[in-house]
Amino acid sequence: MPQILDEADLIYRLHWAVRDADLNGRPIPPALNQNVVIERYYALNWLMVPREDPYPWDEVPTSA
Repeated sequence: MPQILDEADLIYRLHWAVRDADLNGRPIPPALNQNVVIERYYALNWLMVPREDPYPWDEVPTSA
């Protein structure tokens, strides 16, 4: 689980870099692929949902 948390922290920061660039009309950092970042963000959030409260893949909360 520590590796998942570390990866979730990294992807949270990368997701913010992509969103911040998009919201402020700046180019997305060239090393980042926006679609990959978003999908990984959803995947890691889905992995961290408690199993007693599962969400369908397309309803994963990403606000936590």
